[in-house]
Amino acid sequence: MVTSWHAANIASEDMSGAGIDQNYLERVNKATLADWRLMRTTVRTKYGPAMKDSRFFLLDHMLDYIILGAGLAGRYQVATWLYGTEGARDAETPELLKVRKKLGKTMYLSQSVPFGWFGPAKVVNFMERRRQAVEKRAKWRLENGIELRPSVGIMRPDAPFPMMTRLWRHFEGKKTFSVTPNVVKEPKMMRPNLTGGLPPVFKTVGVISLILYAIGATFDILDTGVRKLKMRFMRQKRKSPSVSYSQAIESGNLGSETT
Repeated sequence: MVTSWHAANIASEDMSGAGIDQNYLERVNKATLADWRLMRTTVRTKYGPAMKDSRFFLLDHMLDYIILGAGLAGRYQVATWLYGTEGARDAETPELLKVRKKLGKTMYLSQSVPFGWFGPAKVVNFMERRRQAVEKRAKWRLENGIELRPSVGIMRPDAPFPMMTRLWRHFEGKKTFSVTPNVVKEPKMMRPNLTGGLPPVFKTVGVISLILYAIGATFDILDTGVRKLKMRFMRQKRKSPSVSYSQAIESGNLGSETT
């Protein structure tokens, strides 16, 4: 849908006599490639061994939230434009013209808020490194026999964001760990209205998701780091016992035997 929207804009501009906007075309090509890479890495991690780790499951899906949630604003604005023009550019008001021009720059997964300040390639590289880091820590836990509590999170319109602040209680055990948020009453200003402006929740969903992920990832980094230090200390302790019998003889510290 996104690529079709941009292709229609480029063709429409050309047919109107303005010619093909080469900058727009180049932007679409770069952002579309980055969006494809984002979706590829989203799918790839779901079928790896790290998915057995419940914390990886939470953090990996939080990264999905950042990507897909950030794209909600553009979809809503496209619906607003279509509702106001019925698909005809001749019916555009000055406000809807601004909406269409803005969408030409921002309606990509890799260019939505909060990613629009960076190039598409930088955004996808950043997200791929985040997934790789989360996956690496999860694999380390699994390889070292650390089995965290199974987790569950139920998201719905009146409780859309997982409670990542609860991760400080996510350790080993068999009891299910929940990040399901409490139900909230939706403010009237957040209800969709295609004749009005963009609801605030659509403007901020990408930023909120990024903050929640950062909270969860920070705890994951600290917890895994502490576990590694403890494990390294225990291994070193086992490898360096008190002076052995043979070492004592070689050093001459063992007293002569008595009968």
